[in-house]
Amino acid sequence: MPSTLFEVLSRRKRQSEFMRFMSELTSTPSCKHPVDIPRWEALRVFMGFPDWARTWIIREIALLREVMFGWGRSTFNMESFIPAVYLLQDRKPRSDFFEGCRGIMGILHILSRIDERGTTSMQLQTVLSYSSHSLANEPQDKIFGILGLCTNGKRLIPDPGYRKPLGQIFRELTI
Repeated sequence: MPSTLFEVLSRRKRQSEFMRFMSELTSTPSCKHPVDIPRWEALRVFMGFPDWARTWIIREIALLREVMFGWGRSTFNMESFIPAVYLLQDRKPRSDFFEGCRGIMGILHILSRIDERGTTSMQLQTVLSYSSHSLANEPQDKIFGILGLCTNGKRLIPDPGYRKPLGQIFRELTI
């Protein structure tokens, strides 16, 4: 398992605006930027990348010790990104901001639980509550994709496989 780089995203516009904004946020944490300025639009674009909604990204980010993002030619770490997300959440953004924010907030909740406990292991029910809005190609992947973060995953699903019908998997989880 790699310990650092998690490279995601593509070459898109607004990357330089976003990097300037992130720099301002980390140098002046008490800044009070209005949400409608272009820099917030850059954050909205970043948070709108479809990868944030995927189940697998939750596991990938939670299992890495240090998360680095690449966007165009720039890189930044998770710690510099978190203040922008919380600042945005405090400002009660428009719904088009919230869609991207939902997946990221689920990831941040999981990361904060990991920081509190010093381990990635949580109950399956807890991780599912934070990842309930995530997307997967196969419905089973919404469960299988997060099993590695769960203390009770192996007990509840000892042999994750796609041969079982989804209804049977749900039944086994709830009985």
